[in-house]
Amino acid sequence: MSAPLDDIADYSAFVYALVERHPFVTSSTLALAPIGATLAKLEGRIECQGGIHLEVWELIDFAARRIRTYSYEVYRGGEKICWYDSWQHPEILALAPTCPALDRGRIAERCCLSDALPFRAMNADEPAHQNPTRTASQESISAVSFAEDRAAAQERKKTYPYQFPRDSRQLGGKFCVEENARRLLRFFYIERRLMQGLGAWTLSIPEFEVKLETGRHIFYHADAARLLRERLSEQETGLKAIDAFRDAGIDRLVEELLSATSACELLVGVHQVVGRALATAYRHHIDDTDPVTDAPTIRCLRRILGDYEPMLEWADKAIAAYVQGGVDEPGLAAWRWHLQRLLASLGGVTGSDTPAEAPAPLRSVAKPFARGTVPLRDCRFETFKNTGDYDTADGQARFPQESYENLRLRFIRTQRDEVDAIEAFGTFVWDIRFKDFQSEYNLARITWDEARHTEIGHRALLACGYDPFELKNRLTGSTCRGPMEPAFAMAEINLFGEVGVLKTINDLIDTAAQRHDALLHHIADFIRSDERTHVRKGQGILKVMTELDSKALETRTRELFTECLVSLGAVKKDMDLFTVSRDDIERLVGE
Repeated sequence: MSAPLDDIADYSAFVYALVERHPFVTSSTLALAPIGATLAKLEGRIECQGGIHLEVWELIDFAARRIRTYSYEVYRGGEKICWYDSWQHPEILALAPTCPALDRGRIAERCCLSDALPFRAMNADEPAHQNPTRTASQESISAVSFAEDRAAAQERKKTYPYQFPRDSRQLGGKFCVEENARRLLRFFYIERRLMQGLGAWTLSIPEFEVKLETGRHIFYHADAARLLRERLSEQETGLKAIDAFRDAGIDRLVEELLSATSACELLVGVHQVVGRALATAYRHHIDDTDPVTDAPTIRCLRRILGDYEPMLEWADKAIAAYVQGGVDEPGLAAWRWHLQRLLASLGGVTGSDTPAEAPAPLRSVAKPFARGTVPLRDCRFETFKNTGDYDTADGQARFPQESYENLRLRFIRTQRDEVDAIEAFGTFVWDIRFKDFQSEYNLARITWDEARHTEIGHRALLACGYDPFELKNRLTGSTCRGPMEPAFAMAEINLFGEVGVLKTINDLIDTAAQRHDALLHHIADFIRSDERTHVRKGQGILKVMTELDSKALETRTRELFTECLVSLGAVKKDMDLFTVSRDDIERLVGE
């Protein structure tokens, strides 16, 4: 029975009836998703009897009644045994007739040939002359084996008592070191740019849950870039060359997805377009590279996919929540298709696909992206920025000012309000982009830490019996830092804010222990460890941001925050000029 391609409804009925129609099919996860008016994407897995499954990907054009692009991979017991797709493969000599522009001499010189044909797996014991991808020089080298040595080896093997699991991996892959490094370098650069780009949006995301997850995802992309960078350094590529790599096409794609008009559109671009394409490319790379000689790359990519799977699943659910809450779904679909076309025009994330025509116009051309400077919150929050003191903001005190109960609640609220630290450190990642990879990575890690601190504060408020949204959210620090030069904003939160926390947290932990306050003792213990790490890493980051010495940096930071706090009404300015002290900034800004 041929597949009906007249319209999406007929094809859906065909696809979703596979299990009923074919007894040897045991289950199917195939999903058909429309893309625009006439296109649809089919993706999923078909499980069959005998431990066989098929991975399917199709792009169907119902207007033309044809499958434009496709990829089918057949696995038995987890091992890929054959594949079929719509792309040319000039690197595989057995498929030479399908590649009209193939220069066989050049391919033989420059490509690393696979020991596996594309439509069947080679048997490890198969004679060399039956493998047409082997060259004449390889076939001419025969093993020189002595009968008595082989017989003796067989006898020794009989006395060996252990039947360990057999390693089924075979030598052979599509990539040589040069091609492997080319692809990994593109992966690294895309991950680095996604880390930077998400950082640029941290101020502009209103929704609390999305801001938290973005803080986490910034580090996931940073860690992926770190792992790829490390592997590249083992593939005859120096760290300086890796860090200096730029790609104008990838930059154009990132600038365009950052031109999203909402946080929901941002998630579509970062996760559903680029993130999903990267995850697919990583899985294909794992399948296609040599599982023995290139095992470190496979381990690297599998570690990255360990973060990608929950990240992409969360993004899909978050976008569905936006749509359920009233966001225009057709508009998101149009934006997704626009970015998919732009990615396809670059040859995909690997750069090896046939480039498609680029979409036009681009938002980023009409209006170049600029990061936000104003911290946004969703409608559940009531905010304040004219003071750093919670009692003043609340209009009344819940506990006596110097009591343990007041200090305890202030500490927990401060952790919840470190949502502004996600904004600060995420923004710094963008502001110092390409200056120093290690500093970008450290900032990304601190951003994730601050997202954890925010989660800790939110959950601790619940454990204390509060609805976290009944307690006002402080915006004082983020409002001042948002438009500020990164060195001075970083100096405030690192030299004043985090150092200020360390001045008081030891006494708070000791008092919590004496009062058997297990909740505060537990969370403060972990936060203290994080803040000590942040202060240490912050010193190195500040050296990348500025050449000012510590005294000049502190003085100028105090001057700028004095101006900001006066403008917010947090302090009253007298006739005489003055600059607030370090202690005043710690108290008024509140970190």
